[in-house]
Amino acid sequence: MSEETANETANLSESGGWRDVGPGEALFWIAGYAVIQFAVVCLVLALIAFSALGLSSLSPQRMLDLFMAIELDRSFLVIGASTLGSVLVLVPLVRWRLGPEWRFRIGLTSMRRQDGLLIAGAVVPLAILSNELYRWSQAWFGLAVDTNQHVQALATGVSYPILVMAIALGPALGEELVFRGLIGQGMVRRWGTVGGVLATTVLFGLMHMPPAHALATLPIGLFLHGVYLQTRTLWVPILLHFLNNLLVVTLAHFQHQGLPTSPVLLATAFACLTSLAWRMGTHHDSDGPTLTGPFCRQWQRAYEGCSFLGYTAAFVWSAGAR
Repeated sequence: MSEETANETANLSESGGWRDVGPGEALFWIAGYAVIQFAVVCLVLALIAFSALGLSSLSPQRMLDLFMAIELDRSFLVIGASTLGSVLVLVPLVRWRLGPEWRFRIGLTSMRRQDGLLIAGAVVPLAILSNELYRWSQAWFGLAVDTNQHVQALATGVSYPILVMAIALGPALGEELVFRGLIGQGMVRRWGTVGGVLATTVLFGLMHMPPAHALATLPIGLFLHGVYLQTRTLWVPILLHFLNNLLVVTLAHFQHQGLPTSPVLLATAFACLTSLAWRMGTHHDSDGPTLTGPFCRQWQRAYEGCSFLGYTAAFVWSAGAR
């Protein structure tokens, strides 16, 4: 989004073109998103029961027997239908909330090729930080059951394309539309960049309870919102969210032992992410908040080179040391 369009967006909001989303309405949208997914699941289950049993043979017991027979409790097909189906409901609701220019207001504009490449490079470092935070949180809360292992066991026998649609694509579209496109903009304009981003990230984490998972999503939520502020297009956090989920799905489905970890790798992964955010900020000129930092260009290039080389070396060393 250019400087002129960003200023026009701010002027529309201030002049009453639309009212910014506040904390109360944000909670309403989060609850509504969950209710929409539940309603879509119920609709899908009803269609399955009607197709298999017919209207005259429907009964609670027969429906339960049918769902258990087809192992619907282990099926990601229903989850995929709920996540993708909820997007079809959310889009007209967001359009109704923001008006005819809703695409422009949430930043559904074209994404630069350079941004796509930078985002792809952030997926693994971000996952390393998130996974380590999950392990720390799990130990801190004293959780004996690793839900990631449970998900991996369920995902092993499921078709990979279904997992991609259910776990990777659907949540990336729906959650970014709600949290970054709708809630995040209102929070930032009401409370400023730091307050708005932190508030949106906390709400994003609460959406991913239990507590260990909620804390593990904090670095992801912060980075998603950061790149959204930098690029002014919603497609960038959608792509990053999708690729992050895709990595999780791929590791679970193919029973990979997971990403390596070490203190050096964590430090270099963080440095790599700051380099990517810094580089992305230099590609976009706007009056909005950025993450570029005060250093001159030659120091930026030196920092980027050292961080990427250090991260690559630490990743190879940590993977070989396992």
